Amino acid sequence: MLAAKVDAASVIAKLDKASLGDAVAKIAEQSTQAVVQRARQKLSREVPNDKTGKLKTGVADSASGTCGRMTTDAPYARVRQHGSLIDVPQIAPNSAKALAFAYAGKLAFAKSTAAHSVPIPERSYLRRALGESVRGVADAVRRVVREHLA
Repeated sequence: MLAAKVDAASVIAKLDKASLGDAVAKIAEQSTQAVVQRARQKLSREVPNDKTGKLKTGVADSASGTCGRMTTDAPYARVRQHGSLIDVPQIAPNSAKALAFAYAGKLAFAKSTAAHSVPIPERSYLRRALGESVRGVADAVRRVVREHLA
């Protein structure tokens, strides 16, 4: 038979120190800033068609007393992050005889178009940036906890 005794009270006392909470909060703040920077890099280099830069410059760490929260005011941010299915109604010309548009790389003409849905693919920038940072954040938190338990 194997038995072990753990002095939980001393471990809890060490973990209850305010300095541990402060250290973890600092890691969360630094990690959030790193994720914001990585997301901006993704929008600059890896995610195509951010022509205005509003999405990239809008990604920010919301420092309103909560650590680890990112915001953006770009109205299309959610669609870029998660993808979507856009419903397009039937389209008919107002004053012309036909519509002209690019289709399959060629110029096409039509009297009208039927209602249809257009899939917008996911172009994750925040989730991918966070995923790339998770291991480093977990390692930093483990290191701080070990230091406080020593």
